[in-house]
Amino acid sequence: MKCPACGEMNEAGFRFCRNCGTALPESAPPAEIPSVPRPAVAGAATMQMAFHSPKVPVSHRLVATAGLLTGRTFTIGPKGLLIGRDPSTCQVVIADDEVSRSHAWVG
Repeated sequence: MKCPACGEMNEAGFRFCRNCGTALPESAPPAEIPSVPRPAVAGAATMQMAFHSPKVPVSHRLVATAGLLTGRTFTIGPKGLLIGRDPSTCQVVIADDEVSRSHAWVG
């Protein structure tokens, strides 16, 4: 979803822009596709099939509620999320002398 304030592309389901923190408009739920009944075949046995969607990895989000990153949302992927001062290794960078280079890992 594109932020109306800064133009940043955010993942679906985010409530706030991860770049500027502006509230994002709620997206409409997808429209349902109507089902079409199949014609009956004389003498055919009824067979039911179950279709399962492929497993989608569960994703969690970390939302900053205070400080310089207020309103930013970070997705916690399958490998976790590293928080600290070092921009070469951390996904969430906090420029503060009281935060270590690799301060916290959220998994």
